[in-house]
Amino acid sequence: MTQDPPHSDEAERAILGACLIEPACITRVLDLDAMDFYRHANRDLFAALVDMSRSDTKVDYLTVENYLRDCGKLERVGGIEYICKLADDVPTLSGLQEYARIVSTKARARTLIAGMGEIQRRLYEGDDPDEMAPELAKFISVGTVGRYGEYTIQDALADLESYQSGEAPGLLNVGFDVLERYSPAMGELTVLAARPSVGKTALAVEMSERIARRGDAVLFLSLEMSGQGIAFRRIYYDTGVPSSRLRRAGTMTDVDWSHIGAAMARMRDLPVRLYSGVFRQMDLEAVIRAEKIRSNVRAVFIDHIGKVRLPRREPRVAELGVLTEGLAATAKELRVAVFALCQLNRQSEARDSKRPSLSDLRDSGEIEENADNTWLLYRESKYKEDADDTLEIIIAKARDGSTGIARARLDPKTGRISDGEV
Repeated sequence: MTQDPPHSDEAERAILGACLIEPACITRVLDLDAMDFYRHANRDLFAALVDMSRSDTKVDYLTVENYLRDCGKLERVGGIEYICKLADDVPTLSGLQEYARIVSTKARARTLIAGMGEIQRRLYEGDDPDEMAPELAKFISVGTVGRYGEYTIQDALADLESYQSGEAPGLLNVGFDVLERYSPAMGELTVLAARPSVGKTALAVEMSERIARRGDAVLFLSLEMSGQGIAFRRIYYDTGVPSSRLRRAGTMTDVDWSHIGAAMARMRDLPVRLYSGVFRQMDLEAVIRAEKIRSNVRAVFIDHIGKVRLPRREPRVAELGVLTEGLAATAKELRVAVFALCQLNRQSEARDSKRPSLSDLRDSGEIEENADNTWLLYRESKYKEDADDTLEIIIAKARDGSTGIARARLDPKTGRISDGEV
């Protein structure tokens, strides 16, 4: 016996009846889409109610009947008899949001079932499992995260008020006072680029810790260092006990153990998910989607994109452009802030002034074009022994913000980065 897909006739009718009884209810369920309704009649009727509301057409039984007749859909929804009966199917207007949640949940379940069925069919037909895995992740994210969203002028006003009040829910505070004015927005790709040994990983690790301390879930994908290497570096930054001593038997003192114990207690419950290994582009996107579902991750750090295994079908610069385009799309779709670490070419070191610029990145395909924000790191002490250890974070590109230079302090002993210049 064939099983009906998940749906709730009762919840669908309750929503439609509530909107007919009190048309103001329509604006409270605009997060729903007509396709979220299982019954075709209910889809047509909901679409009509939304269209009438948006065109400021009076909504009542007579106007809805005329609207559907003009569209040629009156008989398809069951005529005026079905429309009039809907009012009897509303338990209470106060339950509208719960009815909408039920309909949305059932719709996502149907999407998942359809998606998994399609994946199953293609696997039986011999499609490559490695190619199907990210496709399945996309279906899962559609079914659990969401598909798309309308942005209205009312939404813009609400966001503006939030920004002006200092709340700024659409921005990600990375935890540094000097970077607050350059906070990236959720859904943006920020490229963090520098020459080797300037402080890319140190800044990424420190930002991930500070973001997590504020309660936001963080995903750290390390393609260059092992998971142990990143974890030991976190301990080193926090305690000053170098990783060389952490790895050598008999070199730890009681004081070291005390400091490490305190650091572990601080870090143990931080919402940071750390993965290391060899990643392809499809692996990166699949893990980000999975962690969005699992922990509602808000910030993702990828260290670094030059280590991503790419198919080598095109020149490397073109492949990196495809990679960053995909990461930008994933960030936007899932509304997560993605930080992609990137190594600059040697061009800057051939100049008298070693300070990097966007032109040093443009040779790396379309990275700069695909990024919403580009931060270039520079530390004078890398090139001059007598220079201090100020780390310049050059905001070279900000799609919807301001450019400038933020200055932080890099501790030469621990490698830890903190607010303020040396």
